[in-house]
Amino acid sequence: MSSTGRDPRAHAITQERARTGEARPDATVSVANPLLVRDTVRDTRPPRHEAIANLEQLPERDRRALHTLVQLRLLTYHQLRSAAYSTAHPSVTRRRITQLARLGLVSTWEQPSRSGGHTRYAIPTGPAVRAVTAALAREASGAPFAPLMQLMLPATTRRALTLAPGTRPNWLPHQTEVNTLVLRLREVRRLVWASTWDCPFPSRVASFELPQPDYVLVESHAAGLRLVFGEHDRGSEPVERFIARKVLAYAALSAFPEACARYFGVPALTVQITVTDPVHRSPLRRLNDLILATRRAAGADAARIFSFTLAGWLHAAPGEPIWLASHDDVRHESLNWRDHAARDSST
Repeated sequence: MSSTGRDPRAHAITQERARTGEARPDATVSVANPLLVRDTVRDTRPPRHEAIANLEQLPERDRRALHTLVQLRLLTYHQLRSAAYSTAHPSVTRRRITQLARLGLVSTWEQPSRSGGHTRYAIPTGPAVRAVTAALAREASGAPFAPLMQLMLPATTRRALTLAPGTRPNWLPHQTEVNTLVLRLREVRRLVWASTWDCPFPSRVASFELPQPDYVLVESHAAGLRLVFGEHDRGSEPVERFIARKVLAYAALSAFPEACARYFGVPALTVQITVTDPVHRSPLRRLNDLILATRRAAGADAARIFSFTLAGWLHAAPGEPIWLASHDDVRHESLNWRDHAARDSST
């Protein structure tokens, strides 16, 4: 085992969550509550090795698309267009994905809808994951947050995500929402790194149990870099479990800034918690429950570490003061963020 404590059996972008017994196949596979179907993927073709070896020869927007796909694991055609082809007609996105699939860099998959129609996704292939992660490692080697990248980037990779036609993976809504939020944040923040890899870190480094955020951001500010861990909550687990698995791990790590500096390259971390509630349809109640429980569990440190908002507020107004601190309470049921006079406008 390495000095960082990484299990050599888990050298991949995605790692196995301790709470599940399911195998996690590879770099771009797993998201929340995964149930993967290992089968064929539409448009999967043998990679053209010259394309893999010469990614720098691709058009700049195609390179941007591949980097975004690897960092966010899979994207709908609409999401990929907003990330890499926003100034072009939607048909251009379809043509570029088709070309990247012919080069063996991208596969595609369609999610059927019970009401008819389908949603198309683009997924990076194994060779594309390996090529892009190698490029990311080179680019980050001299950056202040290089230690973070050394923890996150895999020493090896496994097979790429394969999804059978006609399936409806139960983890996909969570993954799609997380990617949507990160793409929105990219529009208003100066991000030097953004990823949504599942279980991005080894389970432990030295004596620290590392949290496994839904997304990781490194933001550039006038005062320096800021490390942001994101947790997207869909109301699917008990609040007590959320506190035990996530809040306490972040609070314990944040108490040792020298450890954060050593392992992440940034001495302080902040945690953003977004909430939606598709099952009970009471997102504000869930938001308030998480705020109260975090305040009780983390005490005085909670206000320094954690910020909270509804996912809908973040998507609608990412640059506005939509964030609540742990000392705030949700006092009424309005879904308009302005009515809650969010106090933590610095997030």
